[in-house]
Amino acid sequence: MTNINEEFEVYIIGVCLNEPTTLPKIMLDLKPNDFLTQNNRIIFSAICEMHNQKAKEIDAKTLISFISNNSSYKVDNCEQLIEEINSSYISSSKLDSYIVNQKVISANRKIKNLGKKMMNCEINVGNYQKEIDEINEEVKNIYSDVHTSSLKDISDITPIIEGRIDAVKKGINDHTVGVRSGFFYYDECTYGFINGSINVFAARPGVGKTAFMLNSVLNAAYQVKANSAKYDKPPAIIIFSLEMKAEELWNRLASIVCNKRFSTKFKKEWTAEDERMFNTAKNTLNSLPIKIEDRSNITVGEIRNIIDSVALENSVALVCIDYLGLIHSNSKTLPQHVAVGENSKELKRIAKDYNTPIFLLVQLNRSAEAEDDPKNSMPRIGVKRTFEPKMSMLRESGQIEADADTITFLWPDNTAKPEGEENAGQYNSIKLVDFHILKNRDGEQRKFTLSFDGELSKFTAPKKDK
Repeated sequence: MTNINEEFEVYIIGVCLNEPTTLPKIMLDLKPNDFLTQNNRIIFSAICEMHNQKAKEIDAKTLISFISNNSSYKVDNCEQLIEEINSSYISSSKLDSYIVNQKVISANRKIKNLGKKMMNCEINVGNYQKEIDEINEEVKNIYSDVHTSSLKDISDITPIIEGRIDAVKKGINDHTVGVRSGFFYYDECTYGFINGSINVFAARPGVGKTAFMLNSVLNAAYQVKANSAKYDKPPAIIIFSLEMKAEELWNRLASIVCNKRFSTKFKKEWTAEDERMFNTAKNTLNSLPIKIEDRSNITVGEIRNIIDSVALENSVALVCIDYLGLIHSNSKTLPQHVAVGENSKELKRIAKDYNTPIFLLVQLNRSAEAEDDPKNSMPRIGVKRTFEPKMSMLRESGQIEADADTITFLWPDNTAKPEGEENAGQYNSIKLVDFHILKNRDGEQRKFTLSFDGELSKFTAPKKDK
């Protein structure tokens, strides 16, 4: 009766007729236009209408009667076809996988139709942006359609909670749930970079936000490499560097690994020590699961495509983006704050779709510098002036603040003397940076301090905390 292309459709309709309690789930994941065969599409549409009209019974007999009495539904050999579909029913044990297969087949068909449309599309100078936006929208709709519902029964969530309770009962001291940054105070407070989360780190230029990202990437890479057996595929960490070239990031990572400044830029001679450092850095970095994309004009759609291509062969353990404000928008007509807000929302969708954490760097606006300028207000007599970061300092703060699961400000500690500085006029690359966790969806707010060696691009706990 059916060929291989109809197998999934017949199976799904058979489940609808014999287990009508599955209909809400099926209707959530599939629409009539997901069915290729016209008769099957009409039958499924009729079943959906019966359900929406709260029919007392939905089975082969009532369906045949409903279609026969409704002139808007015309099915060839209606009674015979429905009886054959009904008799082919065995069980619903494969329902989830059949729904996924049906959606993939539907998506492939829509992509082919879109391809034909694009081949016949004539883009003119006056309307090219509109045509491109419409095509992008259709692609997004196809991508959205192919994802099945993540609706869960609450009883399916309980075992996850029980697993965490068991860990507590066994006295496991490591409270980290996600990928660790390697910095104790941050990981203890936030439970690490949790899958599906957006983790924002915000600062003005020069404070060390890119360096902190690289320190965290190294620590995370060591961790996921050591625990690679728990991933379905070889794990990978992706860095999107929109500001620095990959070679510059490599040099910074090498400096952190070797605990000594490493750079090939403006190098006039190559020493034995340089060779030793290079080999140490090369052997370490080449063994780590880190990938770098350093295009400066990338869009959020391209970020999704790159993650998607990596996810074919790897489990994406962490995505790092430096930084949000440099991501291009598909639309040149949107105001900057709207474009950044749209990119922020799409990154949140990416984090959830791929169940991966995103480490997102964000620039603070110039009000942060104004707040830190003592000339802008009258200090109170006898009170040492200090300034604390606040959410309004985030550029386009509204949407970022809504999408982020954690928001941490890197704030230079100008009140403390840098460790190791013996003379007031002596240059020292080491400074203290305060970390203010102002938003933490799953925990408390906290402030802690790290030492930052700008020459090595390296963050460490201050000596008093080690």
